[in-house]
Amino acid sequence: MNITDFPNDVFLLIIEHLSPTDLILCRRVSRQFHAAFSESDLNCHLLRLHFPRVRELRDVDNAEEIDWPEAFKRVAERYHHLRSGRPRRIEKFTLGKSFVIPAWARFYPVAPWQRHLQFEEKTAPFHYPDPLWTYDEGVLVFPNAERQRYTLYDLSNGTMGEADITSDGKVVRRIRLKNKLLIVEWCEPEAYHQLNENESVHRHFATAYDIVQDSKDAVWEAVFRYVSSCFALQ
Repeated sequence: MNITDFPNDVFLLIIEHLSPTDLILCRRVSRQFHAAFSESDLNCHLLRLHFPRVRELRDVDNAEEIDWPEAFKRVAERYHHLRSGRPRRIEKFTLGKSFVIPAWARFYPVAPWQRHLQFEEKTAPFHYPDPLWTYDEGVLVFPNAERQRYTLYDLSNGTMGEADITSDGKVVRRIRLKNKLLIVEWCEPEAYHQLNENESVHRHFATAYDIVQDSKDAVWEAVFRYVSSCFALQ
């Protein structure tokens, strides 16, 4: 007997025992199965049942405009690859970083401060420089060598926006992205004050940007918020 002909409550009890992968494969059985397993409210329910903490369910104010069958398929595919340890796709980008040229990508990495590894009573230093890229909640920020500027890449839809960090006159030391707030730590290329033959003072700054999404074309942009400064030895 066709389970799609069962009463709705019985049908729901049955499919709750199916895995997300099986639920997606059921769409291929027949046109009747495809129509039943692609129903919008059903897929919204399944998404909340199997993946209650995914980003697709956060702050859903326009639930009626969301394509829930496609959202459930995308999340099920994502977690299938996570469990199997295989990437869905591999993309490679060339980082634009240099000590001299090009000027927009001048970069002197900063070693972490007092970071170490510890096992029982044994410790070892862990002074590796931080990477010149940052990622949070599906958005990757990095110096794009092809575009010759810092780029905001949305991994969910493949769109690229630009972060106007105006790095031509700066030496970027570190970037951080958290909760849609981008912090860029940078210093001036030339020393502000020479202490002695070996030590000089460089003025260091931290600029904050709000990461916002254009509602028209869904491209992320960096909007300037504030800048702070401090002095440091070089």
